[in-house]
Amino acid sequence: GGPSLGLGWRYYPSHFTATVDEYESQQARMHGLADGETYECRPEDLVLHRFEREAILLNTGYTRQDLADSVRATNRVKNKRRQTVHNLPVAFLEERVEVARRTFMRWVGKKERTRHIYEDWKRKSAAEGRRA
Repeated sequence: GGPSLGLGWRYYPSHFTATVDEYESQQARMHGLADGETYECRPEDLVLHRFEREAILLNTGYTRQDLADSVRATNRVKNKRRQTVHNLPVAFLEERVEVARRTFMRWVGKKERTRHIYEDWKRKSAAEGRRA
């Protein structure tokens, strides 16, 4: 749970700069490894917990209301995706029904559209027949 956090494209070199070697040696020191040894991070090391994400967002100017709105929007999207996955078994049938409905409406609509043309032609023909 909690708010999502993504990486942006803004780059500020003044925030933190280090070579790869410096970064890796710092990671090794933080994890108590000897000089020359490298620390291999585990997938769980890459996860930011909810309170960490909230702290980052609050420190960058977002309000608690912004965070709540973001979580609600994320949940809406997740629910729509879940509903789509749930409806996949009947999606084919649903599409076939829509195609049949459109075909039927097109057929009925043509009848309605052309009937008045025929009626107008009959009236005009009858009126011209009376004149002759």
